Amino acid sequence: MRSGGVPTKLRYTLQLCTGEDSDYPARELLYHSPQTKGWQSPRFCKYPQEIVLRLETSSKIHQIQVLSHEYKIASRMDIRAGMPAAGEDNPDHVNWKLLGHMRFDPNERSGFCARELKSVHVKSRGLFLQFSIQRCHINKQNIYNQVGILAINIIGEPLPDLSMPPGYLEVMQPLEPEPLQSVSAATAMADLSLDVNVDPVTASKIREIARLKDLAVAHEEYDEAKRLKQSIEHLKVLGQKIAALESRKRTAVDREDYDAAKLLKTDIDKLRSAGEAAAMGSDFRGPKKSAPEEIFNRVLSKKSSSVRRESEPQSVTMSMNSVPPRGSSEDGLSIASSRHPADESMGSESYHAIPEMASQVSMADKSKHQLYDDRPAQGRGKYLDNFASGDTEPAPPPPARPQSRPPSAQASGLTPPPGFPEDLPAPEPLSASLSKKAQALYPFTGEFIACCVYSRNWQLRDASIRHMMGTIDSLKGSGNETEAFRTLCRVAIEALEDKVANVFHRGVGFFQKLIETFDEQVGQRDVQQVTGEVLPLLVEKTGDNNSRLRDSAKELVINLAKRKDTGLRSMTQILLKPAKKQTAWRPIMGKLELIKELVHICGISKTGMGFELEPLMGFVGKAFNSPNADVRSMAVVVTIEIHKLVGPAVRKLLPNNVNPKIMEQLNRELEGGGFQGGETGQPKRKKGSQKSSPNRADNSAQDVQRSGSIDDPSIYEDEVKNRERELGPNHPDVAESLGNLAILYNQQQDYNKAQPLLERALAIYEKSRGREHPDVAHTLTDLAVLHLEQSRDSIGRPLLERALKIQEKHLGPDHPDVLAIRDVLNGED
Repeated sequence: MRSGGVPTKLRYTLQLCTGEDSDYPARELLYHSPQTKGWQSPRFCKYPQEIVLRLETSSKIHQIQVLSHEYKIASRMDIRAGMPAAGEDNPDHVNWKLLGHMRFDPNERSGFCARELKSVHVKSRGLFLQFSIQRCHINKQNIYNQVGILAINIIGEPLPDLSMPPGYLEVMQPLEPEPLQSVSAATAMADLSLDVNVDPVTASKIREIARLKDLAVAHEEYDEAKRLKQSIEHLKVLGQKIAALESRKRTAVDREDYDAAKLLKTDIDKLRSAGEAAAMGSDFRGPKKSAPEEIFNRVLSKKSSSVRRESEPQSVTMSMNSVPPRGSSEDGLSIASSRHPADESMGSESYHAIPEMASQVSMADKSKHQLYDDRPAQGRGKYLDNFASGDTEPAPPPPARPQSRPPSAQASGLTPPPGFPEDLPAPEPLSASLSKKAQALYPFTGEFIACCVYSRNWQLRDASIRHMMGTIDSLKGSGNETEAFRTLCRVAIEALEDKVANVFHRGVGFFQKLIETFDEQVGQRDVQQVTGEVLPLLVEKTGDNNSRLRDSAKELVINLAKRKDTGLRSMTQILLKPAKKQTAWRPIMGKLELIKELVHICGISKTGMGFELEPLMGFVGKAFNSPNADVRSMAVVVTIEIHKLVGPAVRKLLPNNVNPKIMEQLNRELEGGGFQGGETGQPKRKKGSQKSSPNRADNSAQDVQRSGSIDDPSIYEDEVKNRERELGPNHPDVAESLGNLAILYNQQQDYNKAQPLLERALAIYEKSRGREHPDVAHTLTDLAVLHLEQSRDSIGRPLLERALKIQEKHLGPDHPDVLAIRDVLNGED
């Protein structure tokens, strides 16, 4: 076989792939079209991942193109070529030669809305090509740490057949002149952009016209060659538009909206017919048809309810001339990078990868279609050429132009009080609403401190509260103590609602000092009113993931409960509000720990002062069925503490669906406690019973945890099996059981068992209920906690950030669950 001497698209097959996502198999790389889904690595896979391609025949490779996913991006990819020895056909026995490595941009600057096409120019020979992906870029959308490759294109020349004995003349008598196709033109026709941007029918037509153009050049018919070249450029634009409409048609078919699909098909046919006629310069006669541009714009702007309105993809006319290879070494590589907008509106099975427009296009050109700049992207000042030239990272974005602050923003005339940190900036001007709040503070703190209290700078907020704590004693005896107490308590409440942990801690100390300083100067009603506002905030913080926040909130609640003037004993119902989801174990655990302490401080009665037994046991009883081992253990401890106060009445209020093993443990603990209720409901000690240790409840909790009886995973394993048998393996109830079992394993620090269960539950929820369902958010949170507890923040944080977006969408930005996730993210910073 004689080499054609002209680069062409080399056919290949898949020889080896170390792993793949079942929805994005490696065989997708064998198809190039706008509908290609591409290959994706398995979820949470181990790197490196390898793909080995086998060419149809041994070839001289000129160019390798890789189109990356928009956010599942490889940070580094090594490329090797291999040529087997004579008579050898096994890639395991091939001597691989490293051609270099390819780096992809993290894509944060585009907001993960573009795909990067790397074009690697090489001079190498081989039968096999190996792509070794070393790692992926971590970002908040790539929650499974995957890498996605939409397409791989190889351009080169098949090597001549060396089986013919040398020395013989090759006699060829072509009937017509052979096309003298240039290397750049041939490469353009084999370019990956033509396959992924243009519909297959038009792409085929483009290549046919390119062949005719080369034949015209061979016959020296240059006017005809020029006309055909213009036709090619026109068809490239046409093909991009048709590809967009084809995606719409496919979406309509998926929705079974066949009227819309029929309408789109008609418009596609009209657009293709009119466009081809215009591209070929034919004298098209017959009924007047709509112009291609008119058809395309009419379809995209259609407001019919049967066709979903989507953003119009930007259309461009591409000049497909490739960049000539750079460098002169035999096996050297050079790389060109370009960005392609990604269209997610069509789902995972369709996309548009339209190259960006060149920044150098003349502004005088009023045409909607602009030429595609096919130079290396670093030539346009966007990305660095870091292929095979070291580990240079992409250049950071240019710094923003400094903006001088207006005179009103200089906080002029505000002088910080003595002792205020000098290294902090002046507070910024406040909005009208915040200025009104700050003015109420002026008589007690001064204007500077008041502005700092409502500043966007958390350090100013923290410093202002610290300053007020040092000057609060000066307000005593001023004759205006009640107003000062009310006003400063508003500041304390603002601090307790602050998302910054430092400010919250400062607010805890500030509120406690306010209560202690003004306890004799203000009325009990004012103290009780502000306690009622503060208590829900503190109870919520006892379920925070930050242990310091939990401890501070718990300590303040206990201190307030010990004071009679706060009236907290009449507010215990706040702790008994049922949790919205039992799998959100941290808030439940925080309440149980508080109840354990407060039942002895507030007591249990029916007068409204303290806890009421029935609601109290209703809350504790639900905790027995929590999937979290610590919550179940604490529920046992709290039940024992309540039993100490009310005796056997506890047994009557235990739920009927308590796990038998937990009930057995409870019976053993309660019967061994030596307590029985008297007529007044107060505990009486049995005769001969030993004096109980003050730490008996804590010891009981340790006994429960050591026994392991309530932490047996077989209970939940049986539940998973039963639901799979009754409902099928992909039912949402199965996912719920998987999540419960995973949380149990996580609490036992058996992370290897917990992680695949949560991943399977997440996949079930996403498929059955959609990616934005609250159950998806809860599972993402559990999976994130699993990774965070193993110090894998780079994996856990993106999961938690995605859960935050879903919860904000469904619950609003101020919901406790949303704030809890935010606090975890802030605490991990």
